Amino acid sequence: MQIRKQKPRRSEKNRPTLSAIFIANLDLSITKLKMNKNESRSLFKGQFIGMHDKNGHPIQEGDTVSFYYKGNMVTCLVVYVPEWAMFCLQWPDGYKNKFPLNHEKYEVVKDT
Repeated sequence: MQIRKQKPRRSEKNRPTLSAIFIANLDLSITKLKMNKNESRSLFKGQFIGMHDKNGHPIQEGDTVSFYYKGNMVTCLVVYVPEWAMFCLQWPDGYKNKFPLNHEKYEVVKDT
């Protein structure tokens, strides 16, 4: 007895599979999300970063925060770095701290 290979029904013949639809939509989404560094920096201006300072004030991108570092009061700027996809502190000399923010020690000095 020979087993015949079933032919697909006509309605399913040209229909894309679910995985093909998902991959096409994913490619389209990634294409829409591609932007240059200047566009991504302006995207987060004034954005609430999800943290509050020690006084309960919301910290936003672009805010200046002060805190004690090795016994000295330091003032830094809260910035978004698209290369790292995170909010971090920019020190007065331009150095960007790649470590997680310790918001419990910060105090918002001024909003920009």
